Amino acid sequence: MRLTFKELLLRLDFSVRVGRSLNSHLVRSFLLCISLLAVALLGCVIHDQERQARQKQEEIEKEFRVIQPPPDAMPLSANVQFVHKNDRGLVGLSYKTALSYSEIRRHYDSELAKHGWKFQKEINVVYRGEDSGGKEAFYSKGAYTAILQFAGQREFAEMGWNYTLDLSWGMHNWNKA
Repeated sequence: MRLTFKELLLRLDFSVRVGRSLNSHLVRSFLLCISLLAVALLGCVIHDQERQARQKQEEIEKEFRVIQPPPDAMPLSANVQFVHKNDRGLVGLSYKTALSYSEIRRHYDSELAKHGWKFQKEINVVYRGEDSGGKEAFYSKGAYTAILQFAGQREFAEMGWNYTLDLSWGMHNWNKA
C-alpha cells in the first residue's frame, strides 16, 4: 500500500491528536490522583490534631479537678466551663467569696505550687477603660497556663463573681517569655 504525501500527513496529524488526547487524559488522571492523595493526607493530619487536642483538653480538665478552691469559695456554676479547638483550650470556673485578693492569691500560690505550677507574673486588669482593682496572676506548668483573675469593683458589680480560675493550653508560651 502506497501512501501519498498528503495521506501520510493526514495520518500523522490524526495520531498527534490521538496522542495529545491520551496525554491529556494521563495528565488529568495524574493530577486527580495527586489531589486525592493530598486530601487524604490532610484528613490524617486534621484527625491527628483533633486527637491531640482531645488528649490535651482531658489532661487540663484532670489538672483542674485536683486544684482545690479556698474552703469558703462558692462556684457560681455546678459545671466546669470548657472550650477547645485544635490548637488551644481552656477550662475554668467563677467563684464568689468574702476573701480579699491577697488571701485568694496566697491560697492559690500554695495550692498551685503543691501541684507543680510556677508563678509567672501578675498584672492589673483594665476593664472598659478603667482600673477598678482587678488583678490577674499567671502560673505555668509545662505547656499549660493557670490564670487567677480577681474581679475589680465594676466586674464584680456586673458579673457577680469575685474571681475565676482558668487553666489553658496553647494560649501562652512561657518558654519564650
